Amino acid sequence: MRHYPRKICIAAVVVHAVLALIWFAMSGWTQSGAIYAAAWLSLFTGFFWFFSYIHMWATKAVEDEEREEREFERRRGARETEKLFDERRGVEDALSARTKLRRLEKWFFPGVTLALGICMCLVGYLIITGRMGKFAKSALENQVPALIFLSGISFFTFIFSRYAAGLSEERQSQGLKGSAGGMFLCTLSVLLIVMSFILSSFDYLLMERVLRYAISATICVIGVELILNFILHFYRPRVEGRVTMPVYYSRILGLMAVPTSIFRATAMTLDYQFGFKVSETWFYQFFERAAAPLILFLLLVLYLFTCIVVVQSDEQVIIERFGTPKRPALYEIVLSD
Repeated sequence: MRHYPRKICIAAVVVHAVLALIWFAMSGWTQSGAIYAAAWLSLFTGFFWFFSYIHMWATKAVEDEEREEREFERRRGARETEKLFDERRGVEDALSARTKLRRLEKWFFPGVTLALGICMCLVGYLIITGRMGKFAKSALENQVPALIFLSGISFFTFIFSRYAAGLSEERQSQGLKGSAGGMFLCTLSVLLIVMSFILSSFDYLLMERVLRYAISATICVIGVELILNFILHFYRPRVEGRVTMPVYYSRILGLMAVPTSIFRATAMTLDYQFGFKVSETWFYQFFERAAAPLILFLLLVLYLFTCIVVVQSDEQVIIERFGTPKRPALYEIVLSD
């Protein structure tokens, strides 16, 4: 079971790299800027998995080293072992797994986190300003085969991200939470792109255009978070024996992996403020279960309200379907007495 998280990381790096290449090619095939932005999101997410793999590999090496030392101490005796290690401590400490892990956490991970954050901000900015991912044709192409393929991919990545999120609940695999959240964010982006392709068949292209900017803005936000993590890393207090998340860990992506953590944090805050277990009341537990369906219902009601228009007798209207005039002519409403 201990090897599963590292194997999952390797598989996820390959999956994100392949998906990024496929989506880059598909963005030109469909003339979709949203798929182009999603391809960059998938590529950047692969780096989170790669960093997690290196970190778990180094941590596993430290655990193996400590286990070997304990076994050696048990066989040779405590005094003899202490004498042996005192004589060779200066030479071995520089090459030990503990030293390598400290160097990774002190220099390598902060450096690559800063570089990744800057790259994400730069790419997101270039896509938003139209300097990257802007296609000559204004209309989408090949939507039907593309949305079928994207639907299958989203199902696979959703299952993968949920499995990784489950592994992140274990203590030694907590670093996978942000990576799993990144894959879930890619899945959500693809599902929204599929919806935009369906709407584009009705000549409604606004959603696909909005997704291009939304995904690019999300890349920028995560990049800014990584830069802030790099800055705060040097001022974060270190408590002996307390496990801290690595500098490359994205809390935004972590919330995407486990959305229920938002309710847990809210419950703890309310319990502290009111002085009793507000989270154990029937109303809070009902709201926690019904929050998502209630929000969806309210959004549906708001959308239905926009479909109803009261027309006066002296007014003219244009009948539209998804923002596009159904017919070029104006329709005059005449009320008879």
